[in-house]
Amino acid sequence: MKTFRGARNFRPNNINQSGLKCKRAITTLMCVLFAAACVPGEAAKYDSNPNINVPKKWGAYAKSDPVLQDDTWLKSFRSKQLIQLVDEALSNNRDLHAAAARVDESRAIARSVGGDLYPRVSAVVGANRGTPLRAGVPVERTSYDVGLVVAWEADIWGRIRGAQAGASLDAIAVSKLYDFIRQSIAAQVVDRWLVVKGDRALLAIATQEVNTRTKAVENITARVQEQALIAVDENWAKAELSRAMARRSEANGRLLVSTRALEVLLGRYPGANFSEAGGLPRLPGRVPVGLPSEILERRPDIVAAERRVAAAYNRSKEARAARLPRITLAGNLTASGANFSELGNALSPDDLVWGLFGGIIAPIVTGGQLKANEVAANARQAEALA
Repeated sequence: MKTFRGARNFRPNNINQSGLKCKRAITTLMCVLFAAACVPGEAAKYDSNPNINVPKKWGAYAKSDPVLQDDTWLKSFRSKQLIQLVDEALSNNRDLHAAAARVDESRAIARSVGGDLYPRVSAVVGANRGTPLRAGVPVERTSYDVGLVVAWEADIWGRIRGAQAGASLDAIAVSKLYDFIRQSIAAQVVDRWLVVKGDRALLAIATQEVNTRTKAVENITARVQEQALIAVDENWAKAELSRAMARRSEANGRLLVSTRALEVLLGRYPGANFSEAGGLPRLPGRVPVGLPSEILERRPDIVAAERRVAAAYNRSKEARAARLPRITLAGNLTASGANFSELGNALSPDDLVWGLFGGIIAPIVTGGQLKANEVAANARQAEALA
């Protein structure tokens, strides 16, 4: 790394002609750098519509585009219990809690990266203790310093802006993935809930068949005793009753499995103690034919994937800009005193010392690290697009 720096401290009451020239030179340099920083860097070349062959419509053309239903689609089943079950699953799902934490993390990272665009101001308080010689006699002396330090990097090439855009897009992607997890959990609860209802209905049918065949066996046995029927008919009826009881046992087993699966989704102990009221729900309206391909863009996971692609393009821009020189500016304003009581006069012009620093840091030999980072960023860009 090669660094070019210029610095000079001044006291307002002791400025000579050379100091005035240096001050004007540094002020001019700062103006030039600030103006250069305002020039926007080259935008990342990102196409949100890559060359992918997607049909304009599926099937026949619809008369009108369907309306997206996010949370209202649950109401189409006309079941208050189903809405309560989805809310319970969302409240108890640990993966959803982890996804929510990742959303907060990604947003905080985006704000943190964006802070590099602004100057950093720090307060400095220090103490120095030494033993200078006065007339050959060592005298202990303590001095105190207080002041402000300002540092700023001129983002001429868009490195910081690329990092900020990438972090912001990552935050949007994580947020959309959180929405996708919510919808997935809700869809799984609805699916398991319908399976439980269907298995319970099958068990009711199997139980009804067992009751019917039990009565049939009793009637046939009575008629055999009256010699109205032969024993073969009784054996056949008993065999059918055994098969019906086997089907009922199988239906009951399926109900226990589906009930436990639903309880796991709800965050409950899978004890097969779930009870639900009512029969099968009324089906929602029919799905219209000819759904447009743009409906894919409404899916949170696909929106997240598209934002990941955009973030990868900005990360690639950041990696390219990291190979270019950086221009930094810094300044300080300090006051010194022999004790803390003297620091009360820190705003006095006679006690203030200020300085301006400008530097250019240009990477020369980095062992191929920056080039490798750019190649890696381009590879992640191709991966996200694929």
